Amino acid sequence: MDGEGPGGIRCGLGAHAQLTPLHLAVVLFEDPDGLAKQACCTAGGEDGHRSVMRLLRKRLVRIAKVDPPPDQVQPSSELVKLLQAAAKAMKARGDTFLGVDLLIRHILDAVRAPRAVRAQPRAGRSADGSTLVQKDVDI
Repeated sequence: MDGEGPGGIRCGLGAHAQLTPLHLAVVLFEDPDGLAKQACCTAGGEDGHRSVMRLLRKRLVRIAKVDPPPDQVQPSSELVKLLQAAAKAMKARGDTFLGVDLLIRHILDAVRAPRAVRAQPRAGRSADGSTLVQKDVDI
């Protein structure tokens, strides 16, 4: 099941029975041109990004695997709730499309990222908490 996802992004699913918010976080932070990596590198440099990726991969390895791997993988209830919450926030903001910044915010909250990595008002979230912004932050 380890393979390429849409757009050639490596999904790193392994033999997991369900897709979780953690899987989505790994994909977003691995995207070399993605907003998640750019925000992470801005906040903590390349070392900060590598640290975040180590943390995410370490947590991904801890998810139970099934043998033999399933033919089809379904989203977990956590992932479905995350996407629904992000869509609700999108509508509340009056947006037509779900922005990556909003999705990243919900994912980081869902995977319970360390405080230094999570987008806090002092570490990358706008004052009203609605969008990610660039700030100089020590990680």
